[in-house]
Amino acid sequence: MFMSMVGNIFLKTVRQMSLVIFSSDDKPFLVGKYHVMYRTIDVNLDDPDTTFILHSDRFGSKDAEEWLPYIGNRLVVITDKKPKKNKRIEDSLIIHDSLKGGQPDELLNSVTAILTWKDRRAVWEKIRGWLPIPYAVAFLRVNVSDIGFWRTFNKANMEMNDDIVRAVMAFGITPKRIRIKWPKKKKKEELAPFPFRPSDYHWCNIVQTFIPAANEVRNKSDVIPSGIRKTKERALEWL
Repeated sequence: MFMSMVGNIFLKTVRQMSLVIFSSDDKPFLVGKYHVMYRTIDVNLDDPDTTFILHSDRFGSKDAEEWLPYIGNRLVVITDKKPKKNKRIEDSLIIHDSLKGGQPDELLNSVTAILTWKDRRAVWEKIRGWLPIPYAVAFLRVNVSDIGFWRTFNKANMEMNDDIVRAVMAFGITPKRIRIKWPKKKKKEELAPFPFRPSDYHWCNIVQTFIPAANEVRNKSDVIPSGIRKTKERALEWL
């Protein structure tokens, strides 16, 4: 029941607006139901469940405006030419990162879209079918505190396919103008050197404060822990 309810809500939201996407790479869009065309459009574009992919360098933003009313879902134009801006359809025209200048970090751009873009349909189009969920979750954990979102996300993540989980991220988060926090890297734990056992929790403090123990590590261990110099130290002895 939960799967059917959430799925219907997001699919209904997704289909509210038709889109034309310009890209130089068709791989991100070869998922689900799709139809590939070359040079000319050879079928009706009104199927709301199909992604239509057109390979053509002669299809521009004016053509996109003319065809937009007849598109049931999305038309992806594969081209090497970046289309001209068209303010009349700017909400329905998306330029994929592959056509933008430079080499942007597409993963980070997608996370930025999830957290800040107001156009949630554009967010969905950017992340559907490819965004690694663990990567996105690492950023969401430190930037999203909405308990309602996390309840929905966790349940969807256990019961549904990956694209429904991505849809929860696209349509379940309220965008905000924020400075995005980066997830903190876990500090790599050093293994206890010989002759300590792996269960010796305080080995580091012992080596750093007790010179004879540090010297024994230098003599017997193949790896010297960070923060400990490699040469032996002279220990003070009581007369």
